Amino acid sequence: MQQVLLITDINFWVKGAGHRMRIYNLVDYLVHHVQLTILYLGADDPARRSVLHGKIAEVCFLPVEIIATATMEQTGLYVSALLKDRNFDAIIVEYIHNTYLLNYIDLDNAITILDAHDLISERTKAFKKYNYQSLFEMSEEFEFQVFDIYDHVIVLCGADQEKINSFFDYPKALLCSHSTSVSYHDTRPTVSNLAFIASEYDPNIDAIHFFIENCWPAVQEKYNVTLSVYGNVCRKIRAAGKGIILNGFVADLQEIYKNVDIVINPVRFGAGLKIKNIEALANGKPLVTSAHGARGLEMADGKAFLTANEPAHILDALSLLIENTDRRLELSRNAYDFIRKYFSAETAFAPLLEVINNAE
Repeated sequence: MQQVLLITDINFWVKGAGHRMRIYNLVDYLVHHVQLTILYLGADDPARRSVLHGKIAEVCFLPVEIIATATMEQTGLYVSALLKDRNFDAIIVEYIHNTYLLNYIDLDNAITILDAHDLISERTKAFKKYNYQSLFEMSEEFEFQVFDIYDHVIVLCGADQEKINSFFDYPKALLCSHSTSVSYHDTRPTVSNLAFIASEYDPNIDAIHFFIENCWPAVQEKYNVTLSVYGNVCRKIRAAGKGIILNGFVADLQEIYKNVDIVINPVRFGAGLKIKNIEALANGKPLVTSAHGARGLEMADGKAFLTANEPAHILDALSLLIENTDRRLELSRNAYDFIRKYFSAETAFAPLLEVINNAE
């Protein structure tokens, strides 16, 4: 089996955000196909041991305790000493900001792979359009210069793959989307609640405020339904309003999905694939999202979910689903089939495994 090193500073074993779940599923896949070493850039966490002990016990964790005053060079030198005399066939770096560590690792005969998730330059432009500042900002020119350092770059949606590959003279970008398991829930004949499930990420905060301010009053006036909001996004909601229930973080997503009738995600900006949409579809829930939220899922638009951008169109989509049990049931069944076909672990991560297995 190939020796693979995965470098990350994300505590992916902690639930509550899509990017953590994506990395968790990637790790879960890799441990069954390669000899995986994880270099976690942070203090060891007892919660990690309790969550990851069973099926992911084969992973060798090499925690790096980074103090607040450590420079990049100090961190790099510590990593270099930690990995001394270790050889790998492939090195996967989670997120572009950790690229500097490649300067401190023996890359002899190893292929290098950046798990970029999405394009920071695209995200930067989208945030600025809506007057938000992204945590990491980067120009397209600089981002693609960093991509050039790597043998391959992983992205989660086809549009990002096409853009990257158009810049290089070989297929550098690998499309490795999110993977999830399906869990079908029955469609109830009467709709009693809508749900929004999200972390406290700026596009999520903007989305729920947009919906509450521009769509919810009309929904409330027309239908006797509640809006249940789940996740840490609840911390950032300015005013909930009538019929809105702020549930906060709920660890068991199955408890959420079995009790909701329609999931909304009116996200207006951001980048990459919206993992919360994948999870809703995997649970067979009728979904109303935006055109931006449908990014990477366009082939199922209108079949497994509905898209709407303007408040009036969002109300139309919700009205259709609230009043039409058959349409909700159709979307639910199509969503189930769509996720099974395109978002299994074997489908999502096969391109990555092929590259790793071909590494010499």
